[in-house]
Order: sequence, then C-alpha cells, then structure tokens
Amino acid sequence: AKVELLRPCVVIGLQRDTELAPILTPLRRWPGVTVIDLPVATAVRRRSPAERRQLRAHAYQQYFQHAQRRPLAYHKLASFPHTHFQPGQLIALENKHGLTIALAVVETHFPETGIIWIHTPWDGETAVAAIRQGKLRLDMTTWQDAPLLPPSPNRQWR
Repeated sequence: AKVELLRPCVVIGLQRDTELAPILTPLRRWPGVTVIDLPVATAVRRRSPAERRQLRAHAYQQYFQHAQRRPLAYHKLASFPHTHFQPGQLIALENKHGLTIALAVVETHFPETGIIWIHTPWDGETAVAAIRQGKLRLDMTTWQDAPLLPPSPNRQWR
C-alpha cells in the first residue's frame, strides 16, 4: 500500500533467501519501478518472536509516554474502513495528504455523539483529516499488542 501511495522509482529489498518475493515480484513487473536486491548484513541477528514482542512493547511504551486523553469527533472525519471503534484499538490519525500525524489508542466510543476518546501524543495542533483503523489492540498496562477481535453488531462500547 505504501508503494502504491508513494509511487517510488526505486525500491530496495533487504532479504534473506526469497522472504520478500511476494512483495518484490509484482514490483519488478511494475513499469517505472526498479527493484534493487541487497543481502541482509551478516551483523544482523535474528530475534525470537518473544524478543520482537518485547521490543514492540517497549517501543509502544516510549511512543505513548507523554500521551494525553483527548476527545475526537470522528463523525466530521473520513474513517477507514468504517466507524465501529473498539476499546484498545490502535488507530492512525492522518492529515489531508494521507500521512500519519500520530498513533492513538481508542479508550471509549460514543456512537450517538460521534465522539471517541483517545490516548495519543498528538498535540491537537495539526489538523486531522482521516482516521485509519488498525487491526491491533494495545493493552496500555503491559504495552502488548494483539489482534483485534471482530466487532459484534449487537455490542455497544463505552
């Protein structure tokens, strides 16, 4: 999706064996895009899933360290893919160019008013034009992420 949005003329793939083949193969056929394959440096070490999870949790904790609770009137914004929010859901706040201003975690959702309360480091100064909903939920006590459960049509979130 980022390649389609940015339309680069060069894409560099750092891969072991053919791990990026599903991504790079179509790009090789795309007119105007040059794909450069580079091997992964020998100094790069593999991390276990547990190590990667711990590093992500630390990165979330650092990112949200100075976050504040803020209301956001989503009924005035483009919301992709829908307007059903879940507590703990990770979302991106985007500007009018589709670039991410900040990440946020949904705390509460009030569909009758079109307001969600979010936890975010966004300062409120840069205009938000869209919300891009993620497929992860974030536990703000452990900073662990997990797949978002599909919303239930009968459930009302608060």
